[in-house]
Amino acid sequence: MSASKLGFPQRLVERAKTFLSPEERRVQELVQELERVRRIAERDGAVAARLKEEALALKATYEKKMQELAARKEKMMAEAQEQALSVVRAARREAEEIIREFKEKLRAEERREQEKAVQAVRERLQRLAAQCTVVPETQEELAPGVLNVGATVYVPRFGQEGTVVDLSKESVTVQVGSFRVALPPGAVRPVAHQRATGAVRMAGAACTVSPTVDLRGQRVEEALTNLERYLDAALLAGLGRVDIIHGYGTGALRAAVREFLLQHPRVRSFRLGGPGEGGPGVTIAELA
Repeated sequence: MSASKLGFPQRLVERAKTFLSPEERRVQELVQELERVRRIAERDGAVAARLKEEALALKATYEKKMQELAARKEKMMAEAQEQALSVVRAARREAEEIIREFKEKLRAEERREQEKAVQAVRERLQRLAAQCTVVPETQEELAPGVLNVGATVYVPRFGQEGTVVDLSKESVTVQVGSFRVALPPGAVRPVAHQRATGAVRMAGAACTVSPTVDLRGQRVEEALTNLERYLDAALLAGLGRVDIIHGYGTGALRAAVREFLLQHPRVRSFRLGGPGEGGPGVTIAELA
């Protein structure tokens, strides 16, 4: 500690210094310098300690914030993932619903197309039946009695037997093969048993439905029109098999006949003729 700090007058201190040798004065200066450095070090140490405490506090705050951010990030990621899964599930349900509705519409459309095709055939057959007169080669043995549902009856208009499926005062509905026809009660007759099958003749045409149709020499459009009419008549006549003669030629008519038969709802199957059946110049069709 210096004399000045002890309260000695500065003049006395300066005079005392004159009595010191240079070495002593140098030592005194060193002591004073060390004292100054110590004070600075103590002050800097206090600052450093304070800065260290502040740094540790900042570090703790930073780590706490980072933990909070990590927790929030994890929570947000979980919520985002759940939302994404929810969107995917909703989209999947919607897609499945769209596919289901599409399949239902497709099936409904297919059913409508099939019903239209069958109805078109029925209408053609009914129009053809209205133009037909049946001349049985041998008559049915008719049984007297009152008509009732389930009874077997003979339909002279078609030359075939049928089953009564509905009955009223004005009409009787008869199932003839795969067709249902509403007729006046007087247009059918109860049948005891069948003796023979009649042949169908076209009114005014005087032609019996043959199991064979010849399309040779006809253009494709003309041939297909005639084939459609022929199949209508063959179905009314109850033919189960028909032979379609188209010849060899370029094969165009045979291909057209094949395509037509593929689309006809009453053709069960068909094939080219074998040995003794006309060979590839004939297509044999089985009717349903």
